[in-house]
Amino acid sequence: TFRFWMLLASLFFFPMSLYGVMMHQVQHAVDIGFDKTMASSAFGIVGLLGMIGKFGWGILSDRIGREVTYTLGVLSNVVAISIFLCLSDPSQVWILYGFAIFFGLGYGIAQPVTTAMIADLFQGKSLGVIMGFIVSGAAIGGAIGPVFSGYVFDVTGSYRIAFLVAIANVCISGVFAWLA
Repeated sequence: TFRFWMLLASLFFFPMSLYGVMMHQVQHAVDIGFDKTMASSAFGIVGLLGMIGKFGWGILSDRIGREVTYTLGVLSNVVAISIFLCLSDPSQVWILYGFAIFFGLGYGIAQPVTTAMIADLFQGKSLGVIMGFIVSGAAIGGAIGPVFSGYVFDVTGSYRIAFLVAIANVCISGVFAWLA
């Protein structure tokens, strides 16, 4: 159905964006001049806030709706990646941690909100099969994102284009979620 393909597309583009940034965030910070410990600590914050975000976004989506909540998570990702693109030297620790906070929170929409959207639209005994196919799209997008970002870095010597594409991809994901 149309809704199936829209959710599959949404869940293809979101992890493509997410993992395209996540797998390269430490290296990007190190390339700018941060030491590995500082860069890795930001990665830890992303994980912690992602975990907290999963609970928060899930609760919020039950109260204000899946699409609105998903949009807020998309916006959190856009803000995070935009902040990360402004990072230019190691004296800007606040930018690194600002990225980590917004990116971690945005990462939190990945499981609870998308799973609930699928369950809301495809109730019944075929839910498991439908979810399996849709999540396969997420796995493919999640596999392509880091490879794409790495390739862009290898060709250009910068993550800038890859991260701009990640912003576009997460926005596309939000549009497809609304279309579903």
